[in-house]
Amino acid sequence: FSVTPAFHALDILHYFPTPAFPVGASVQTALQSALGAFVTGDAPPAGWPRYELREPQMRNVNATGGTPFEALGLTFYVDPGVELDERTVRADTWEGGRAARCEVLRGLGEALVI
Repeated sequence: FSVTPAFHALDILHYFPTPAFPVGASVQTALQSALGAFVTGDAPPAGWPRYELREPQMRNVNATGGTPFEALGLTFYVDPGVELDERTVRADTWEGGRAARCEVLRGLGEALVI
């Protein structure tokens, strides 16, 4: 899930929406279902692929469309018009090879204190 603009914790508005920031009911439901499945069952929702190194797939939950909304000098897209864009993608090649970043972090894993 990629929030635009991508500020830390801005995704919270999608899990716990407010009337002042309507991000789309279908997107909210998909993200709330995913969060709920992890909280209650320590697993992804039914139908989502489990990540495996041999077949690195992931569920991409995103939003498309919407009405431009200006705040803090930034443009957000809110209802009406926000639509869910959800699909299974290859995690290693998604968005131009994001997996390379994961490999960097994996290589630094023991040195990182989180």
